[in-house]
Amino acid sequence: MIFIIENHILCYVILLSTISILIYLFESKRKKITKFDFGIFFCIFMNYKIHIMIEKQLFLDTFKAFDKEVVVEIINIFFEEYPERFSKMDKNIAELNFKELAFNAHSLKGVVSNFAAPILFELAREVENYSASLRDNSNIPDIKEKLIYTYPKMKSATAELYSDLKEMEKYYF
Repeated sequence: MIFIIENHILCYVILLSTISILIYLFESKRKKITKFDFGIFFCIFMNYKIHIMIEKQLFLDTFKAFDKEVVVEIINIFFEEYPERFSKMDKNIAELNFKELAFNAHSLKGVVSNFAAPILFELAREVENYSASLRDNSNIPDIKEKLIYTYPKMKSATAELYSDLKEMEKYYF
């Protein structure tokens, strides 16, 4: 009985994931799906909030050589810079300053890579690439729509990273 129920749940998840992928492709006007997209779809349809931004073991391995005070200081620097960083990017978008937006997204990408946050890293990379394409006046179709679609996801994921870092900070007290 359990096996049958699990199979039905699996079929349901696969069906919903397929529908979600099609809707996502239609809304984002993309023709290609990345591994990152599948991870998000899986989390959505398994009713998981994508709140695990940090790969905990990788984070702990990255910072194991540091004194606890140094790790807490690095996390606190992120906490202090986070509001200003997004204030700048919001302003960059409002002013259509894609050069600065690409720079700021690149900067965020570097920061989150240190925190072992691959989903946010990928979102920041996409925002950086879309901004750079707009800065360079490339003829990529629907690039502004892709940026408008991705930027809020990056902003939301960063807020989730903030929460995760608050949790990780507890390991260092």
